[in-house]
Amino acid sequence: MKNNVVIAIVLATCCISCRTEREKELDSALESLVSVNVFYYKPVDNFECDKIRYCLTRIDSLATDKELEKLAILNQDPIIRLYAFQLMLHRKNESYMNIALQKIRDSSKVIVRDFYGICGTYADMVSNICVNMLVKSLKGMHDASKLNRLDSALLYSPDARGILYYKELFLKLPPKIEYYKHVRRHYFEQHNFYALLALAKYHKKEDKYQINRLLLNFRNHIDLTCGFEQPFSIALLAIQQWPDDYFITALKRVSYYYLHVDISFSNMLKHLLGALMAYDTDWSYQIIKNSIKNMRKKGNLLDAEILRERVREAYLENPHPRYKSLFK
Repeated sequence: MKNNVVIAIVLATCCISCRTEREKELDSALESLVSVNVFYYKPVDNFECDKIRYCLTRIDSLATDKELEKLAILNQDPIIRLYAFQLMLHRKNESYMNIALQKIRDSSKVIVRDFYGICGTYADMVSNICVNMLVKSLKGMHDASKLNRLDSALLYSPDARGILYYKELFLKLPPKIEYYKHVRRHYFEQHNFYALLALAKYHKKEDKYQINRLLLNFRNHIDLTCGFEQPFSIALLAIQQWPDDYFITALKRVSYYYLHVDISFSNMLKHLLGALMAYDTDWSYQIIKNSIKNMRKKGNLLDAEILRERVREAYLENPHPRYKSLFK
């Protein structure tokens, strides 16, 4: 009997020792991760990213699912919360969806490095990064039910902001009357300009002014997180949902400036061409045709070809036959 007791004590002591050692290794990996203090969407071949990858491999091998959940929710450092959530997605942990919905209100900011994107290094909110990762994961799994759950949470959330996925949500949101007050709240209270994309589908007179106001302020630019578009550019997308005569005067002013005075070949130009094509009228056709002609007349042949390519891209999204000859 005494021997059994001794053996049990020895085994218990060993288990406690093993657990303590594991926890020490986990803490060490977490500390190393915090010291880097940068988030990568995709791994790259550099020392900093190699260190992160090593830390994550150790954390993944040492942390239980419950420990990862605790790190993703309660850890004070936003970098740890992000990487813990990323590992949960990798494991397909059953709690990842509930944790993601909690994170749509996490306004903490971290430094992001995205060498495959257009911004390189920038600051972004934990909420936006988590939703970006979640949406990519759910689309990869073709999990429409969880994606719908995310859409509902974002639509009805009173304080979620700074999330780029709202653009996609408001573009696909049907103009149901029960959604209208929530969409207006996003625009007027949360200053989410992407809400205009949904408001435009309702064709309500009181919303015309908001779109037209942004059009008239087309030269005003604000500081934005990487990936987000200027309010003026969003207004152009809204017009594609609602090509009303009310916007024509402002749209012609914008067209003259960006197609003749200060030509830009960004996505904004594609949105401008798409807004013009949404009217499917001769005046909009002539504006585009004359801008190409004017570039060629000035000898800007390369710019003219780039503009024609942007016309082609806009046409593919708004395929009105009237405009096809402009890029053939």
